[in-house]
Amino acid sequence: MRIFPRGNSIKLAILVLSLLWCSCQAERPESTSAFTTITPNDTAFPEERDPQTTTSADLTPIPDAVQSTQPAFTTTLESRAVSPTEIRELPNLGETRLRPKDQGLMVYVPAGEFEMGTQEEEITYTLTLCSEFNQNCDYVITSSLSRPTHIVYLDGFWIDQHEITNAQYAAFLNDQGNQVEGNAAWLSINNPHSLIELKNDTYWPLDGFADHPVIEVTWHGANAYCEWAGARLPTEAEWEYAARGPESLFFPWGDTFDLTLLNFCDTNCEKFWKTADYDTGYSDGYSKTAPVGSYPGGASWCGALDMAGNVHEWVADWMGPYSIFRQENPSGPETGTIKVIKGGAWCNSPIIFRSSHRWNYAPLGSGFNLGFRCAVP
Repeated sequence: MRIFPRGNSIKLAILVLSLLWCSCQAERPESTSAFTTITPNDTAFPEERDPQTTTSADLTPIPDAVQSTQPAFTTTLESRAVSPTEIRELPNLGETRLRPKDQGLMVYVPAGEFEMGTQEEEITYTLTLCSEFNQNCDYVITSSLSRPTHIVYLDGFWIDQHEITNAQYAAFLNDQGNQVEGNAAWLSINNPHSLIELKNDTYWPLDGFADHPVIEVTWHGANAYCEWAGARLPTEAEWEYAARGPESLFFPWGDTFDLTLLNFCDTNCEKFWKTADYDTGYSDGYSKTAPVGSYPGGASWCGALDMAGNVHEWVADWMGPYSIFRQENPSGPETGTIKVIKGGAWCNSPIIFRSSHRWNYAPLGSGFNLGFRCAVP
């Protein structure tokens, strides 16, 4: 396990002072925590562009973004006295359970802390990776959305092992309808990239794509699905912790890029940004999305799959600057105009797939490379 922070004496000093301060405070109560199970009641990612902006060319045409109200959820770890009937043993790392509403398989992420954000060593490694694949490396140098690094503590939570599929989302639409929220339909079904169609007043995944991740869904459409399923969108911190773990790995599987462990833009991917000498020498057989869970070797420390590649993923947070201070269960700014997306997609190059990487996206936008997964506290 690495010692935080890495390669930065100033951050190390801050951490030492923080630890000294914590040692003067009352110790965390030693009590059995209560775990409550909740009952369920195109758009290309900019490959080399100014990371501070998202232009109209990057998004499906949308009206002005509007703010949305997110549901409040309570944490499952509480420092309080509990009655014997409330006491339950917490799950183990990677333990699975099935969500009854939509049969979504979830994995458990235990409480802990990690260093969130892009580390200096990541930048150095990504520049090397960028040169290896003959790319323009200006994006790596100028990107600052995922800095500075900071320590984050999170209570335990559950997160979907897979991205939500077209079959699952079609079932949701058949139950709830393709509602309009914020002047945009949850699913951009008339978009030629949509993998769901409406036939005889019923929503169906296209043939051969039932188990592929749903795409062309707005943030509101993703949020509505998770609520319907008895869950919610993960916070950015939860998503990143599930992807990289307490060791703050660069990628879900480790600190070295492995092109066999994810769905990314390989030799059979046709994108405008590819130069004549961009050739990975590898093809996974998928020119766009792949069935969820197709890369078991790329699983994260908790067993979550496809957290690098396949599709970008919506998270709950509004985009905002990172803090330099230690945080507990952060949920991002209270308001904003742009949401955070994570994970990298089938149309991206290797420099995008670090678990710390983040991008901004309008909540009323949708994309052929953008999906989501759900979480439960």
